[in-house]
Amino acid sequence: ERIVVDRACRQETLTYEMESHAIGKRPDDAADLVEEGELLLTLNVFYPVIFQKHKEHKPYQTVLVLGSQRLTELRDSLSCVSDLQIGGGFSSEPDRAPEHISKDIYKSAFFYFEGIFYNDSRYPECRDLSRTIIEWSESRDRGYGNLQSVKMEDYTFNDLSLRIGYPYLFCHQGDCEHIV
Repeated sequence: ERIVVDRACRQETLTYEMESHAIGKRPDDAADLVEEGELLLTLNVFYPVIFQKHKEHKPYQTVLVLGSQRLTELRDSLSCVSDLQIGGGFSSEPDRAPEHISKDIYKSAFFYFEGIFYNDSRYPECRDLSRTIIEWSESRDRGYGNLQSVKMEDYTFNDLSLRIGYPYLFCHQGDCEHIV
């Protein structure tokens, strides 16, 4: 005889057990506590669109962010294989260690949330990657409305107007695009 387990019920039981173990207990280090009323978001970052793995629809990185954190903190915490590429020629000195990876050289990036491009412009070598897209959109009435470009470092998650569960975009290395 086959036993059928109600998955929802099992998860509720597990949640109840976890909560009952935590009642009345506080973490050892109170400095790590999140302040009451602070927004906490879970962001799933998917494989780059150019990778076959993005079709699996599974995030390769899940990040928790606070509403008070700047977008640049999220940008700095994201890791991608394209950031680790090594530029330059090594055929004459194959044993020489690389001095820089792509993330050190190509620092430009943007998030796209609700019609606004949040560009990383913290460094002099950063370029506005969204400029080409905005110009393309404005060259004809393409139905995207008035797209804007702002500095990523000037905004926290509390400043944004987001739809929960809606797919957004992170672009870096010029054309490496991730659904967020």
